[in-house]
Parts: sequence; C-alpha cells; structure tokens
Amino acid sequence: MDKKITWKEMSIAASIKLGNGSVASGFVVKKEETFFLILPKHAIYQDEKLFAKTAEFSQPTGDLRSNQFNTLSIDFEKCEIKSDSSLDFCIIKVAGKNNVTNKTKFGAGVEMISRVGISPAIKIENRIKLNQIEVASEVYIIGYPTSIGLKQSPQFDYNQPLLRKGTVSNIHMLKQTIILDASVFGGYSGSPVLSVSLIDKVPSICIIGMVIQSIPFVKVWQNIRDKIINEEYHNSNFSVAISFDPIFDLINTMES
Repeated sequence: MDKKITWKEMSIAASIKLGNGSVASGFVVKKEETFFLILPKHAIYQDEKLFAKTAEFSQPTGDLRSNQFNTLSIDFEKCEIKSDSSLDFCIIKVAGKNNVTNKTKFGAGVEMISRVGISPAIKIENRIKLNQIEVASEVYIIGYPTSIGLKQSPQFDYNQPLLRKGTVSNIHMLKQTIILDASVFGGYSGSPVLSVSLIDKVPSICIIGMVIQSIPFVKVWQNIRDKIINEEYHNSNFSVAISFDPIFDLINTMES
C-alpha cells in the first residue's frame, strides 16, 4: 500500500513534561467530538499512587516544519483520568464539545497555555485490532527520546519528535502486547505505533498500539573465585507496545 508518514502525521505525537522532571510521549485520540490523551501509566503512577501530579502537554500543529506548538497544563489530581489495574496505560479526557455554546470545552484539570493552530488527533475508528496485525508488518514509532544525544551540544531539537521505522516481530496475546523490531530509549514511552491499513479501500495511517518499554539484552559477568556476579543491561533493539485494543475499550467507558 503506497501510503507514507507525512510531516503532518509526525505531529500526532505529543511531549509530556512531568512536574517531577521526567519526560514521556503521548498522543490524542478523537472519539466523535471528544479528545482523550493516551500516555504510559508508569510515567505518573507508582504502586497505583500518583507521583507526578502535574504536566505540561505540548503538541506540534499541522506541518511539523513550522515549529509551532499547542501547549496545555494538566493537573492529574483534578482531571478525569482512567487507567487499567494491570496494563501500562492511562487515559485523560482533554476536551469535549459544549452542547450549549457548541464550542470546545476543556476537561477538569486541563487548561490551555498557548494555542497557535490545530494539532492532529487519531480517530478512534482508525485502528488495527490485535488479531488483525500481521507478522513482519511495517510500523512507525513517533516520540520524544530525550535520553539520547549530547545535551551540551544538541544534535537535534528535543522539542520535536523523531520517527523510527520497524517491523512486527511477534504478538504476546496473553498480555495484549506487540513485540517490535525497533529500538526505543528513555522518552519514547507513550509513543504511538502506527501502520498502514485500508479504510474504505483507501490506504490510511492507523494506530496499532503505544510503546511501553524496551527489551534489554542482559550480559552476566561472574567471578567464580570471589563469587561476584555482575549484570549489564544493553538495548536489544527490540521493544514492546501495548495493543490499542484495551485502550479502545477503556475510552468507550468514559463519558463523551
């Protein structure tokens, strides 16, 4: 299918700068006239308790090359947020339609800091179900890997996302996860994983999941005489994404 990621679709990914100093990626899903932010649960929760209470949400508008962003502030203690008890994702209601004024109304705990245009959102129906994913399918990951590069001499703009291309290596049906042949690093958690599928016979960019972790390669060093064991963890170039299926199901339990 002859469909590629464009500069506009690069703007799907959002940067989440958390109040505790860490950074994650995320993306917005549109269901009818309501917008939901999807992000990794481990970014804001620890042992089912909030440890990051605020965040600044920044997303490019339109053509990424314009270098323009919409920015929101989020108070996790006030916003409408839902998460799964066993899966690594959470959902925040960002905005909906005011039935009285017919204008956009931001959700509780969400405030606009600056707005310069329209940021793209993924339509909830533009998805590929877990049981429809084919092995060796090409996928695209868009996120903010703030842990790479030289901070003292930046080689890229940390405020803009980077694109990775990989393939589906396997599916862990029990955990509803997708194993990807693609390296990810700190900051990529929450990145949307996209692929191409036919919608009404037209090749379209669809969501298949969200990055949650990398898979490490473990090297073990053992000193037999002194009985010392040392483990080193390296990037195996494989990563894990949570399927969009449970995200889709949880969104449908939230009020539009």
